[in-house]
Amino acid sequence: MRIFFFALLVGFFFTGCKNEGTSAKVGNDQNMISKITATEVQLKDGTKIPFTNDGGASTIFIVRPGEYMLDQQRNLAGLTPAGQNYTKDLVNLFHDANINFVLGIGTRYANETVTPIAEDHGTKVLTYNNTDYGAFLDYVFVRELGSKFVAIETPERIPEILRTLTPGKIFPTFPKGLYNKIYMVTGKERTRTTIHELYF
Repeated sequence: MRIFFFALLVGFFFTGCKNEGTSAKVGNDQNMISKITATEVQLKDGTKIPFTNDGGASTIFIVRPGEYMLDQQRNLAGLTPAGQNYTKDLVNLFHDANINFVLGIGTRYANETVTPIAEDHGTKVLTYNNTDYGAFLDYVFVRELGSKFVAIETPERIPEILRTLTPGKIFPTFPKGLYNKIYMVTGKERTRTTIHELYF
């Protein structure tokens, strides 16, 4: 019985690690999302994280793309069945969140990940240049301050955008594992934000 349980656990671990974008907190249920509403994120331990405390802050949910087909040119690669299932999970997760804007990078797999979220909220995917986070953050914290965003970014670039939001703080490379991760960023200024690491 112990051997079976160990084999099952190892199987789940390696299944979660197949894609470079799979993220996780292995063996820990802290910060697990129960539900996202129009006003807050509810965690499974009963904690509630409001989007705005004073009515004027922006909220960005930074997510990774779904798993994509590795046998194609990266920018043109579509989602695998696992990537499509991940996308459905995101759509369900954000369904009641009243997202105002969906931001994507210029790849097919990223577009396939976030387009269903945008459609669910009656908006379009806005493509941003992920080599110029300054313009991206000016849009979030100046032009559309007070809005809620879903932004997609590759796992290797997520630490860069987080360091741009919190100068001087070091974020590790986006980890691999069993749970999917979302970074929730709230604030009224691009260099004065609160970042929550959440899982689902």
